[in-house]
Amino acid sequence: MSVAAFETCSLDVLVDTRAAAVTDLFLAGLLVRDRLQVLLDDVAEQLDAPIAGINLVREDAVLFAAATGAPAWLDPSGGMPAGWAPCRRVADLDTALLIGDLHAVSWGFFPPSALFGTVRAYAGVPLRTHGVVAGTLCVMSETPQAFRPATLDRLEQRAAEVMAVLDSVR
Repeated sequence: MSVAAFETCSLDVLVDTRAAAVTDLFLAGLLVRDRLQVLLDDVAEQLDAPIAGINLVREDAVLFAAATGAPAWLDPSGGMPAGWAPCRRVADLDTALLIGDLHAVSWGFFPPSALFGTVRAYAGVPLRTHGVVAGTLCVMSETPQAFRPATLDRLEQRAAEVMAVLDSVR
């Protein structure tokens, strides 16, 4: 087998594995939505974050398992295209991400102010299930530089709680 064939096969398996994990967690999230919302509201309050989310990341979209303070235009859709979301970067790189000013980061063809409006700061950590990053726990703020590395540490701790709630019904 050539290296190129192996890489393609490996990528396909990764995409399929993440898609299956997201579907599984999304269905579990429906059963414990109220518990996730209480946990998320506590995270937002604890970190003084006006916006917080438990997001599941597919290749094409980021789905909201729970959200607080999210812009109204996101509510009807229950998600957003993955290419617009910092959560996609967290999931793809399997690492915590701190962005001090979303408006200072390149997001492709769209100006950041069109994608994020007045939201400026982002902090997010991976949600892992069976070795696969299936989503993120994140907070956002309209204040640039609102979060610090300690925010990521606290989010990591709370991510374990999110997964415990989801795992309780799987």
